[in-house]
Amino acid sequence: RTRILGDVRMADAPHQLNQVMGRGSSIRADEASPFVVGSIARMADRVTVHGLEHSDLILGNRNAYGFHSVIHSGPDSGQHPEETTVVGDHVRVGAWAVVFRSTIGDRVKIGPYAYVDGSTLATGTVVPRGAIIVNNQYLGQVQWV
Repeated sequence: RTRILGDVRMADAPHQLNQVMGRGSSIRADEASPFVVGSIARMADRVTVHGLEHSDLILGNRNAYGFHSVIHSGPDSGQHPEETTVVGDHVRVGAWAVVFRSTIGDRVKIGPYAYVDGSTLATGTVVPRGAIIVNNQYLGQVQWV
């Protein structure tokens, strides 16, 4: 049903995860670690949480992750701290959205199909559907929506 691999430190107990996680999702700390995962509000089917070597990841509390969304960590000199992807509390990540090597503040809403890379999003930021944000710069819309 769901895979949780490596050094993953979950706030939710297994019976709680069964209630909030969809099918085919993966939280994979098999390369990067540790992953600290707060309580999950909802994780749709086929969500991937992963990281590159020499990085780690922190997911806050009461976040919702849409269908086939990706949260990924990796070394990037623009991050603070440099090798940690951080997602704050009460964040909503839309279906097919990607968050890579970024710091996401509390109560951020990332629209479906959006791509955020190497960026810091302040508390309450709303990223529109299909927006491309790299190094804190809006670069346009994805073409494959």
